[in-house]
Amino acid sequence: FPPPLAQKPMYTYRGDGHNGCVIGGTALVDANVRNKKYPNRLVCEADDTIVVKWDTNELSLVMEKDKEVESAVLHSLYTELIQGLRRDRQNRKDEDSADRMYDKLMEFERLIDGAIKNAAIENGVVTLNSKDKREVREYARKNGVTLAQRESLVWKHKWTMDEWDDGAKVIADQEAGSAAVVA
Repeated sequence: FPPPLAQKPMYTYRGDGHNGCVIGGTALVDANVRNKKYPNRLVCEADDTIVVKWDTNELSLVMEKDKEVESAVLHSLYTELIQGLRRDRQNRKDEDSADRMYDKLMEFERLIDGAIKNAAIENGVVTLNSKDKREVREYARKNGVTLAQRESLVWKHKWTMDEWDDGAKVIADQEAGSAAVVA
């Protein structure tokens, strides 16, 4: 095995401040795990962490003899399992939420890009179509796009928020050729 601190942790445990967490509980309920070598390391983030350590084989024997101890340990393992499953479910929801927001922002940017491409250019002024602007505005409202996100995406297309809100942008003569390509 590589040195323990050089390995990426397989699991990260987080106590809830009340019950703590159980590390190595699988070895108590699955004797095959006890026969395998696997590295363990415990890194505590809080200075007031209390670590209670036991020999797995000895605890397993005590659990066989004393059903109250067995019940207490299994209850702790069950509680830890449920908390871990809930944490994992929440983490998946958070990841899904981030993915959904990314997709929404990509669609929002596509709408801005389309509004600019549909804009009319006349006498050095790019004028956005009010229908396109409304579509962008309603999409932002319905999908929780923040003002900062809107400003960033509008700025990415070389528009200020004032220009966007006004629906028009004055372009210089040298920009007119490039604006016609972009718009």
